[in-house]
Amino acid sequence: MLYLYDLSVNAVKAPSAIPISDFTLGWKLDSDHTNVKQQSYRITVTPAGAVAPVYDSGVVESNRSVHVPMDITLASRTDYTIAVSVTDNHGDKATARLTASTAIEPREWEAQWIKPKRHIEGWAPYLRTKFACREGITRAKLYVCGLGCGEYYINGQKISEDLIDPPFTNYEREVLYRIYDVKRYLASNNAFAALLGEGWYSQSRVWGSHGMKFG
Repeated sequence: MLYLYDLSVNAVKAPSAIPISDFTLGWKLDSDHTNVKQQSYRITVTPAGAVAPVYDSGVVESNRSVHVPMDITLASRTDYTIAVSVTDNHGDKATARLTASTAIEPREWEAQWIKPKRHIEGWAPYLRTKFACREGITRAKLYVCGLGCGEYYINGQKISEDLIDPPFTNYEREVLYRIYDVKRYLASNNAFAALLGEGWYSQSRVWGSHGMKFG
């Protein structure tokens, strides 16, 4: 039997978001047989809830399984299932799937930066707001971008176990964001809260005071 595992996008096995274009796929093979070689692969990309794929590579005769280029452009902020099927030189077949959301484009950001009127050491107080949801909602994503770190709650439930997140960057050039699937936390009436902290942003100020530069 042939096994296909560790399907990844841009060498990341479980990305929170994938680019809308110019990305690559990778995967690994294992088998009960010896002397196993990949004979061919086929890649399909299908929007969530759809039957027909928006991309189908067809059967490609190739043993390539690392940095396989994807010549497609996807819609932003959309859930897709990427499926890879391979056949080996013994005629065995295996398929792996990865479901992820596409990234949000810079021009689509509409939020404003939130900051206190004065600097607060450590963790800041909660920011809290209420909102309502209509019945039958099928999809809900939270896009979070910050310079330090944060914990996020919906109706009193923490939505992620991430710590000191997002990761550190040169904040003058690049700021990272996270995408969370929050549909399961929602009710008709909801409360969203965020606990914000200095995190890596505070460390960057300390390192910068010692003359360290980041490229």
